Amino acid sequence: MYKSILLTGIIFLSLICSCAIFKKKSDVTSYEGEARGELLKEKKLKEKESLPPLAFKEEPTKKQVISEKREVKPIVEKLPEVKEAKKEEKKETIKEEVKEEKREMVSGEKKGKKDNVILSEEEDKPLEKPKMIGKVFEAIIPPAQLDRYKFAEDLYKRKLYDTAIIELKKLITDFPGIKIRENIDFFIAECYFANKDYDAAITEFSGIIKRFPKGDLLDKSQFMIARAHEEKKDYDNSLLEYLRLISLYHESQYKTEAQLGVGNAYREKKDYKQALIEYDKLYQLYPKSSHAATALYYIADIYDNIYEVRDYRKAVMAYEKIISYYPQSEWAKRAQERKRYLEKNYF
Repeated sequence: MYKSILLTGIIFLSLICSCAIFKKKSDVTSYEGEARGELLKEKKLKEKESLPPLAFKEEPTKKQVISEKREVKPIVEKLPEVKEAKKEEKKETIKEEVKEEKREMVSGEKKGKKDNVILSEEEDKPLEKPKMIGKVFEAIIPPAQLDRYKFAEDLYKRKLYDTAIIELKKLITDFPGIKIRENIDFFIAECYFANKDYDAAITEFSGIIKRFPKGDLLDKSQFMIARAHEEKKDYDNSLLEYLRLISLYHESQYKTEAQLGVGNAYREKKDYKQALIEYDKLYQLYPKSSHAATALYYIADIYDNIYEVRDYRKAVMAYEKIISYYPQSEWAKRAQERKRYLEKNYF
């Protein structure tokens, strides 16, 4: 028994010794491996240090590229014929670019501009002004009234004046409180005037002045009364009514035409001296008026053709003013022709 225990102890001790020896050997082996690794690393570092440094080529700049291209340019391109051809080619290219730009601008799609805003057709159109009858917006007139007024306008355009008057009077009867009453009354008077019923026109225009003392058509009604008398060849009354307009309605847009009417009335009455005074007054007071050239021509015509006051020099002077100051007027050509005639035959 003691022998077996002793044998077991010996075997155990031998195992412990062998394990210790093996561990020592493995430690030595790992140390040697680490040492070899360190040596290899040092060797590689030395090799890298001994190698020359790598030279990285820098990217050439745009100027360098252009200069290099110029340097390598073939000699053939320097020939005059080649240069001329290249110039022509460049011109054609520029022309095409300009054309393309114009096309893009017209279409509203110019390239390279992200902020370009293309307006729609509706946005591009100018806003329409609201339609009015006198100072009343059509939009606030009831459709039944407006349609009948428009119908009367259509009849007037077709020169159916009597029918238009009937329709307008019916409109007043059916809608006595209509907002455009003053305009309807004026329209009726205009229908009478266009139909050459001047007495009825004078009555209607006079009625407007009485019924609407603060209306918007007072000066125009007064002007039409004077015109109606003039159309009747009643020059005494036309003169009176024109003078009334000038006196009562200082800011009227018809005052220059009324002044011309005063001169015309005196001329028709054969009071040529006073006619000359009235025409000259119009020219002096309203030289920028469209009627100033007409007044000058009537002055020249009186001096040119009326025996009692004939003065060719003054006629030529008046013609010269028309030619110089109003070359675009309807009288300029006639003034030029008459001036030449007088200078050729009387001077």
